[in-house]
Amino acid sequence: MNKLTKRHFSLADWYFQPEIDWLITDTHYLSSPSSLTIWRVTGAHSGTVFLKDALGKCIANGRLIINHFWQSTMYRTLWLIFRAQEYTTTDFPLNSYYVRLFVNDYFLYRNVAGDRITLASGALPHLRVDDTWEAYRLTWWIYIDEFLVVNLRVVFEQRHAGEWVEVFTHDDPDPQFSDSEFNRVAVRFDSFPNLTMTAHIDDTEVWKKTS
Repeated sequence: MNKLTKRHFSLADWYFQPEIDWLITDTHYLSSPSSLTIWRVTGAHSGTVFLKDALGKCIANGRLIINHFWQSTMYRTLWLIFRAQEYTTTDFPLNSYYVRLFVNDYFLYRNVAGDRITLASGALPHLRVDDTWEAYRLTWWIYIDEFLVVNLRVVFEQRHAGEWVEVFTHDDPDPQFSDSEFNRVAVRFDSFPNLTMTAHIDDTEVWKKTS
């Protein structure tokens, strides 16, 4: 795979939804001098950042690595979105795949025209910890099995004690959007209403499989 992007982004590298509440801050970071932060105090708490098309318009097969810091994981959700066909103002892209972490559970979804199917779910092997930097690695690519079935293989990993630990591997025998010219990646945070939401991401890596 080829790495598409640098580890330290500027605000100009992302498309924000909503456009407010996002900033670069030096209060929490994994690598100096700053991290990308969302901060909201009241109202409906959600926010999504899409990598802009100039950096990653079509990543049909790729990898997303994110380092994430949340002051509390209770009732707060992290989404890693891939193969997204559109920028969206809805709760999630109507055409996409995504891994959703809620407290200490994970869910892998395929969403086609708003019809969401759960492909995999379960408990994380290691509990999420408040006020701690945590790392996740999501990889997806077309995989042809021994029966010549074309699958979209999705591998999700959690970093623990300096090592990558597999959370799940799932093969989708009905892969969607493989030939689309739009296969975007995004990260989303949300929380229950009336809970202050402060989250940081840093040292983000986006990779694209080229062969």
